[in-house]
Amino acid sequence: MLRIYWYRCVLLGMILLLLGLGLPVSGDAGTNRWSSIGPKGGNCLALAIDPSQPTTLYAGTTDGASKSTDGGATWRAAFPTFAVQAFAIDPAHPATLYAGVRGSILKSINSGDTWEPANNGLEEGQQDVHALAIDPVHPATLYAGILKVNFFDGGVFKSIDSGATWQAANNGLADKSVYALAINSVQPAILYAGTNLGVFKSINSGATWQSIGLADKGVYALVINPSQPTTLYAGTSGGVFKSTSSGASWQAAGLTDNYVNALAINPDQPAILYAGTNSGLFKSLSSGTAWTPILPNQNVKALVINPVQPTTVYAGVAEIPETSRYGVFKSTDSGGTWHAVLANYYVPALAVNPAQRRTLYAGVSEYGVFKSTDSGAIWTVVLENQSVQVLAIDPGQPSIVYAGGGKLEYACGVSKSTDSGATWQVVGLTDKSIHALAINPARHATLFAGAVAMPRHPGGIFRSTDSGAHWTAVLEDKSVYALAINPLQPTIVYAGTDGGVLKSTNNGATWQAAGLTDKSVYALAIYSAQPTTLFAGTGGGVFMSSNAGATWQAAGLTNKRIYALAINPAISTLCAGTDAGVFLGTYENGGSWAPLNKGLTERNVYVLAIGKAKPMTLYAGTGGGSVFKCEYCKRYLFGLCWDSIFP
Repeated sequence: MLRIYWYRCVLLGMILLLLGLGLPVSGDAGTNRWSSIGPKGGNCLALAIDPSQPTTLYAGTTDGASKSTDGGATWRAAFPTFAVQAFAIDPAHPATLYAGVRGSILKSINSGDTWEPANNGLEEGQQDVHALAIDPVHPATLYAGILKVNFFDGGVFKSIDSGATWQAANNGLADKSVYALAINSVQPAILYAGTNLGVFKSINSGATWQSIGLADKGVYALVINPSQPTTLYAGTSGGVFKSTSSGASWQAAGLTDNYVNALAINPDQPAILYAGTNSGLFKSLSSGTAWTPILPNQNVKALVINPVQPTTVYAGVAEIPETSRYGVFKSTDSGGTWHAVLANYYVPALAVNPAQRRTLYAGVSEYGVFKSTDSGAIWTVVLENQSVQVLAIDPGQPSIVYAGGGKLEYACGVSKSTDSGATWQVVGLTDKSIHALAINPARHATLFAGAVAMPRHPGGIFRSTDSGAHWTAVLEDKSVYALAINPLQPTIVYAGTDGGVLKSTNNGATWQAAGLTDKSVYALAIYSAQPTTLFAGTGGGVFMSSNAGATWQAAGLTNKRIYALAINPAISTLCAGTDAGVFLGTYENGGSWAPLNKGLTERNVYVLAIGKAKPMTLYAGTGGGSVFKCEYCKRYLFGLCWDSIFP
């Protein structure tokens, strides 16, 4: 009896020791798991399916391209930068695909893993590519439909060398905006172009074009009956039109009160037709004679059908202001039922209200700011038409929120709200692309903004001492990705730049190099209890300095790109957002890391924010999966979290 009692005491002592040391002792399927919390959606403009592997799907949105290899169950970012408006997949070599974006054409030869520009012969930065089509017999030949923008001609451009070079193929199409292209699969020299002035046809591979009807309408979609190529449909600004004579004549085919953005035909049963419109998705079982709404009240911009299982249909939906449903929707029963499969926002910015930890702001690239007051259960748009890259909340007056933004070709500057996001005003730096903000913890009217360099606007660091009303440049000609202020000595400021870490000891008046000069530093974090200890996230892992930046040593994750760092001193935990998910370490030993990726279906994590400290609520902003949330317990045993008991 005494021996049994002694064994129980030893076991209990070991458990308490493990808990006290903070070592992982147990867990179950419901602990330390991420869940997607939105905001749901992302304006989807283009869809494509790999014909050799129909579970592989590409979605083009205003935030970039995403790829799924499991029929839309999970997604990863293919690239997070450009708004994608068209795809084309090489039918002979499906690993080769093209993306039409605003300003260029991109090409991948490895199923979207990497991309390179394929725009030689196009006017780079000015071509608005809305349509792509590949010759099914000679796939090195492809066509691009271009919009007429400002002083740059639209029309059709042609490549005969797999996108290496392009030439205009506009004889008869001058000054036209081309929204859609379709190729006759039996006679690929026959092409159709949907334009702002009707349908045009070429019978010689684009050498010449002639108008074949609907000249009083914008034509945004074209599709050819695969079993009877003389029959084609046009989606227009006045409904669907049908031709059974290769375009020689046209008849109205319904939906006359709708803008028709997309069309798709069931390859096995060509009488089944889908039409995506500005008021929803419609289906016809009779080649367009009659239509039934199957996904109402949506702005459907793209459609694609699984060629092997035509009952599986995907719809790309763009935002309608009065609804909150947009992204990619999937049906496996020919449109009978639908469910969302992609919440495709690129979220590079998060901020938690320090006084109300359930209040969360999410900055969305190419969109604006969303706000939740219930830890992400419900989101509300509070700022639109801004490409937000960073957020900051005044710690003394949390109703004051700053948003910095800008992306590639345009700048947003800094916007400010003084009523918790209800209203906003631009407060400066409108010619800058702001990617970093930091507020002085002692003097909240003083804040710093870091800008990345753009072609016409240099980067740098800017300081305001009057809550953003006026700004002064304190460092120029640097791309600045991160800022951090010493909480005990706020005159000490660090900047993560494209040339390492910079440091100022006089409130930004002057700056000196502080190490890692051969690296781009995307994230900085200071240990508040010991501010001489700081961490830097780079393209090659985490680095740590224990002497205020005088020297640095590698601290792990050397094969990862580090986008975000956050420290939770309450549980002695350092969090890293990377291109491979989230990892946790300790600031005492930054070289020891463990992944925290269960349930995190989008692994490009660009920002981290801590809600509750113990047990820790951690938020992750991703590059194509919106925001994820994890209730993390460091010491979990017997179905209970012991973090609140042990330090």
